[in-house]
Amino acid sequence: MTRILFIPNSHTFLWFEVDQPAEEIIAAIQEGSWRPPIPSPSFTGQVLHPTFQDDIVIVTSPPDTRPGVHRMHTLSRRQKEVLKYLAAGLTTRQIALRLRVHPRTVLYHIAELKETFHAATRAELIASATEYLSH
Repeated sequence: MTRILFIPNSHTFLWFEVDQPAEEIIAAIQEGSWRPPIPSPSFTGQVLHPTFQDDIVIVTSPPDTRPGVHRMHTLSRRQKEVLKYLAAGLTTRQIALRLRVHPRTVLYHIAELKETFHAATRAELIASATEYLSH
């Protein structure tokens, strides 16, 4: 069972499970034969490397080029961890447990990340951070 977080644009994300190994799905995306569960006229998906076994994040939005996003190289180690866990679909509480910090600390990091990437929602944040997460 593979869990997929599919982000077709900065306002939408879908979380679903399929009975196919993650490796097969990633290979299908790379060869262009995978199709998203919702209509997407020009699907050119990018797979962000899974943080956990059997979890995949697929983003179709282009990297954000608005002013301020160039600051992503200045993210702290903790902000990078929070961003990866967000992309993997974890909740604030789950992230806090994994990082052994208070949930308010995680919310603080998320607020800072949203400001850095000029994002209003978590989905926008993940979509805007696509280029950063793929490195």
